[in-house]
Amino acid sequence: MIIFLEKEGKLKCLSDVDMQTILFSISRYKYFYGKTLIIKRTEAIFNGVSLKYYEKNKSCQIHDVEVYNKLMIHKMELPKTKEEHTTPQSLLNLFTHEYEEKYEISYIINNKFTYLKKFRRLMDEFYKNELKDVHIRNYIKRCVIFGNYKGEPIYIDFMFNDKVLQNYLLFVKGIKDIDAVWPYLDTTLSNLERKKIRYLMNLKLIDTFKQVEIELCLKFYKKYNKKLYYKLIEQHKTKNNINSKEVLFELIKKDYNMTTKELLKKTKHEKEYFSYEYTKKQIKEVFE
Repeated sequence: MIIFLEKEGKLKCLSDVDMQTILFSISRYKYFYGKTLIIKRTEAIFNGVSLKYYEKNKSCQIHDVEVYNKLMIHKMELPKTKEEHTTPQSLLNLFTHEYEEKYEISYIINNKFTYLKKFRRLMDEFYKNELKDVHIRNYIKRCVIFGNYKGEPIYIDFMFNDKVLQNYLLFVKGIKDIDAVWPYLDTTLSNLERKKIRYLMNLKLIDTFKQVEIELCLKFYKKYNKKLYYKLIEQHKTKNNINSKEVLFELIKKDYNMTTKELLKKTKHEKEYFSYEYTKKQIKEVFE
C-alpha cells in the first residue's frame, strides 16, 4: 500500500517505496494528474508517465494507493469564458487572419458583400446539420492549413464548393474519412505511433481520458478490434473534429524529447505526411 498525505494543496508520500513503483501505481488514478507531489524530498507536478519511462521500468510492481487529508477542500467552480458570437464578418476575418498567418501574404477580397453572403450560407449548412460554431471555425482553419485536394494554398471559393463542403459534413458526422476532403493526406500509423496508442490502452483509463486520448484509442480499436470498438462507442462518442494524428505525434515528441525532424526519421515518414499541416514539398524540405 502506498499512502499520501494531502496538506496545503500538496501530496506527500509517506511510504518507503522506490520512485518507479510510486509513479506507476498512481498513474492509474486521474486524481493525481496535475497535482504537486513530494516524494523523498523531491517536489514536482505529476503529469503522468511517459512512454519512454514506461518502457524502461515496465517490470516494476503496482500497489494500491490511499490518500488522507487533515482538512476538507471544497472545489471552486470557475466561470467559463464566453465564446465570441459567430457572424459572416467574423468568419471572413478568421479566414483572412489564418491565411495571412500561414502564408505571410495578405488575401485580396474584391467583393466583400458577395463573400459575406456565402459565409451566411455556410453557417446555415452547418446549423441545418445540427453542428456548432466550433465546427464552422475548424472547417475554415483546416481549409487554410491543408489547402486544396492537391495540397496547394486555396482560393476562398474552395470552402464554398458543394462537394468539398458535403464531404466535410460527412466527415464531421463520422461517415467519411478526412481524406474525402483532402485526398493527399496520410492517415496510416507508424510502429511508434501504434505503440503509443497501445500504451494508452493498457492503462485502462479510457473513462478518465481527455477527449484527444479517447479519440486515439477509439481509432485504434476501430481498426484492430471492431467488437470492442462498437462496445466502447456506445459510451464514448467520437467528435471527429480533432486532428488526432497531429496530437499523437506531439505526444511522442514530448515522450522522447525529439525534434520534428528526428521523429520523422524514426517513424519513417520521409515520403508520407505525419500531420495534416505539411505538404509533400514541405516534408521533402525537412530532409534536404
